[in-house]
Amino acid sequence: MKLQSRNITFDPAIGEVVKSIVDEIYQENPQLHDRFGQRGIEKCTEDNFYHMRYLHTSYQLNNPSIFEDYTHWLNSVLTNRGVPTEYIIQNFDLMIRVFERQDEGLTWSFYIELLEKGIDDLQKEILDK
Repeated sequence: MKLQSRNITFDPAIGEVVKSIVDEIYQENPQLHDRFGQRGIEKCTEDNFYHMRYLHTSYQLNNPSIFEDYTHWLNSVLTNRGVPTEYIIQNFDLMIRVFERQDEGLTWSFYIELLEKGIDDLQKEILDK
């Protein structure tokens, strides 16, 4: 059975990884549930499926710039909507933590490298403001 988030489809293992990421986000930020409710969890899940999609596309094409461009675009969109860059950094950091608990593999390592680069780029953007 495949999990779907709009038109993004992944196998159940990826769905479980995304669920772990979202669970950790809400464990570290319990106020989010009070503020956004179930709709916030659904949106956070959808966002993390998108993050996974761009990570995976970068991996498939062996092209890190796909995720790098996505990270900059995401930051621009979210900051224009009032979401601080720090939230994206925290999300990416939690993704790394979840990925580090997965079975060893080139894919997870590649994803972690892209996320670390994304965090570095986002931190530089904060300093440049």
